[in-house]
Amino acid sequence: MSRKQLLFASLIRRPGTLGGAIISTGPTNVSSASRPRSDALAASLAGALVLSGGALLLCGCAVSDSVRAAQAGRTAVTSITSQSAAAAADVNAALAAESSNERRVLRPDPAYAVLPRYSGTLGGRRIEVRLGPKPAGADSDDVGGWHGEYHEVGGQRAILLAGDVDGTTLTLEESDDGTRISGVWVGQFQRDGSLIGERSEVDGSRAQPVDLRPVR
Repeated sequence: MSRKQLLFASLIRRPGTLGGAIISTGPTNVSSASRPRSDALAASLAGALVLSGGALLLCGCAVSDSVRAAQAGRTAVTSITSQSAAAAADVNAALAAESSNERRVLRPDPAYAVLPRYSGTLGGRRIEVRLGPKPAGADSDDVGGWHGEYHEVGGQRAILLAGDVDGTTLTLEESDDGTRISGVWVGQFQRDGSLIGERSEVDGSRAQPVDLRPVR
């Protein structure tokens, strides 16, 4: 090693020299410079934790609000369902009452037993009919009207008839429950007293032939 190299090495090893100062103070200066950065990093981490905690708190509040909203929605749906069920029950009760009235069975009226009797067919069914003019003064608003009833042979369910005769043309309305019109009859009286025509629904559909003969 040359003399200059030995001198430089000795300066570095001596604490009081410039080289020693550099060596002794260098790490200290580096630590002092890095400390603010460490403090800043710690502060940043603390701020991040605070923000994270706030975000979690907000998320918790949002979840709670969502849960409450869902519970309120379920309560509203339950209320609407209950109201709908009650309304449906009312409708069903009304329909049942109406259906019950429509199914009311009429029995033959002894008052019609004095009217002329006819026997024959309605479509493919054998029927017996009591039909004739209303008694004079029985209904001042229906002068000349005809009335009566019919039932299937062997059956006991009576169906009412009421209408008018114009010349030889007979037009009748029938009612199977005494309140509503269930069908319409249109026919012609023949010279032998028989009645030929047809029976249809109120709207004119399902026409069926009617062939009745007077029973002497």
